[in-house]
Amino acid sequence: WVDNCVGDKNLRYFTGFVCFTPLCLFLYLHGAYLFYQNYCHIPSSEPWTHVFHCAPSVTWFTSIAFLHCLWVSGLGATVLVQIAAGFTTNERINSWKYKYFQSNAKSPFSFGVIQNLVDLMNRRILCYTPTNLDWTRIYTIEDFTELIPLRLRRS
Repeated sequence: WVDNCVGDKNLRYFTGFVCFTPLCLFLYLHGAYLFYQNYCHIPSSEPWTHVFHCAPSVTWFTSIAFLHCLWVSGLGATVLVQIAAGFTTNERINSWKYKYFQSNAKSPFSFGVIQNLVDLMNRRILCYTPTNLDWTRIYTIEDFTELIPLRLRRS
C-alpha cells in the first residue's frame, strides 16, 4: 500500500504544507487588501472596477491567491479528516475492494481520532503517546505477493 501513499514518513510534512499554505495565502490576501485600501483608496465612492485599472498585476495575483486558497484549504481539510478517521485516499475511494471494509466502515488501522492526530504530530500530548508502528516490519512484500493472482505476478 506504500505505492498509494504520499510517501515514506513524509505525511507530517505534507499535512503541514497543505495546512500552512492557506495561512500564507491569507496573509497575502490581507496584504493585498491593505494595498488596495491605501494605494487605490478602497472603500471609496468609485465602483469596484477601478481596482482593476489601479493595479492590474496585484488584482491578477490576488485572484490566483484566492483560487489556490480555496482548493488547498479543501485539500487540507480532507487530509485532516482522513487522518482522524485512519483512512488513506486509496482506501476511501476503493473501499468496496477491501475485505476489511465490507463488514465495517471503520478502518482497522485507526487508533481513534485523538491517537491518530498524536501519531501524525509524533509528540506526546497529555496522556497520549505516539504508537510509532513500523508497518514494514509487520508486513512484508511476500505477504502481498501471495494475494496477487499468479497470472498477474511479475517473474
